[in-house]
Amino acid sequence: MKINSILYATDFSPTSEEARRYASSLAADHGAKLYIVYVDLDSVSYAAMDETYSYLIDESAVIAESERKQQELHEIHPTVRGLECEHVYLRGDPAHQILKYAKDEKIELIVLGSHGRTGWSRMLMGSVAESIVRGAECPVIVVKHPKVEEEHAA
Repeated sequence: MKINSILYATDFSPTSEEARRYASSLAADHGAKLYIVYVDLDSVSYAAMDETYSYLIDESAVIAESERKQQELHEIHPTVRGLECEHVYLRGDPAHQILKYAKDEKIELIVLGSHGRTGWSRMLMGSVAESIVRGAECPVIVVKHPKVEEEHAA
């Protein structure tokens, strides 16, 4: 099976770095274009919808933070040289935006990391990876971050 397009979703975490290696390797193996995608949760905009919080928002700080995240996104490159890639900055709910982009662009494979949260943490935070696996129209590879030996000792 030939794959022509791979979406690699990052949140700038170590778990995302593991997924970047997988996505890059797969893109190289298939000669696929790699879409490096970051979705800015944009929580400040959600607060702005409530008029009681609008006075707390410093618009210039929001713009500066957005520009910083876009710069950080553009500093991420495939781990394999010579791959065709495109950086994509989106805003909103991460799972929804990734699924929409993948559908609109006819992405053939999604690769993302999972933080592996369980229990209350997962219930409170939700699971972007799980939402993408359930909603995607293409195959999804979820890369779990390997545990460090010190974590086993704790």
